[in-house]
Amino acid sequence: PLNVFKLAVFEGFDGDGNPVYKDGNGGLTTDANEYKEFVGDPNPDIIVGFNASLTYKNWDLNANLNGQYGGQIYNNTRNASLIKSNLTSGRNIDASLVGNGETVTTVNAISTRYLESSDFLRLSNLTIGYNFADNLLPKHISNIRVYATGQNLFVITPFSGFDPEVNTNKANDGVPSFGIEYQPFPRSRTYSFGVNVSF
Repeated sequence: PLNVFKLAVFEGFDGDGNPVYKDGNGGLTTDANEYKEFVGDPNPDIIVGFNASLTYKNWDLNANLNGQYGGQIYNNTRNASLIKSNLTSGRNIDASLVGNGETVTTVNAISTRYLESSDFLRLSNLTIGYNFADNLLPKHISNIRVYATGQNLFVITPFSGFDPEVNTNKANDGVPSFGIEYQPFPRSRTYSFGVNVSF
């Protein structure tokens, strides 16, 4: 498949707290460039969508969910910005690094250590409305409907970054950055309220 990941395979840390990687001969090495293999695919195996429209008496509800399953993301934000060596300069680190046995002098290599699942299910849109009963309407008004809409209300994902739908373009020398997350703006969550009046 296009844009697959070929990376060093991260196997943990040695006794000195240095990262070690598979060496291709059944052993381990501290050199991330010694051996690499195809280990992930940013293209999802399944893309899902679900739409629901429900009514009950004067109430109505419309919901839209979307998601994908079976792909991977390279979390370059964690690899480049939230590293253990930040402790030497007073900057923040990723919470998962606290007490993990890694030395603060680690040079983070590109490896499967930061390859994560891109699976997600997102509630993209939810609208709830209410139509006033006819006997409550003023003269010359045929309908009044009030509604509330929320977008991007929640996302269920194992991905530790901002958004499993990677939206950053960091192409380099014509090589695309598809499936590589690097300091994107988080997707906004919005709420809106409205009134529809028909005469």
